[in-house]
Amino acid sequence: MEPSIRYTKSSDGTSIAFWSMGDGPALVVTPATPFTHVQLEWEIPESRAWLEAMGAGRRLVRYDARGFGMSDRTAADFTLAAHCADLDAVVGALGLDRFALYATGDSAMAAITYAATRPERVSHLVIWCGWARRTDVS
Repeated sequence: MEPSIRYTKSSDGTSIAFWSMGDGPALVVTPATPFTHVQLEWEIPESRAWLEAMGAGRRLVRYDARGFGMSDRTAADFTLAAHCADLDAVVGALGLDRFALYATGDSAMAAITYAATRPERVSHLVIWCGWARRTDVS
């Protein structure tokens, strides 16, 4: 079953595209910019298989980063705070009080910041090939 794309507004009014599917503990997969498009990634067989495996026994949540994919492409603010606000908007739209967070690449910076500032909301933090600071990338 193909996920249904929904939209929410971040605190600055930026429209963020997301989907959620499945049941169980929530796992929010952050967008790996610039390679993020919640509809097209579902149409790639290898990407879809990976997402289905990640979502087995869970409520899987995916969203596009501001300025990319199906989210508002006219966004002007790409600060760490803006990316954290986008994550907060998505989990707020879904009514998630507590969730696991998976991040890769640049999205790890926002995931780490979010988990550090809202530890009561993040049950687990998984970082794959990510970094805490841009200067960590060589």
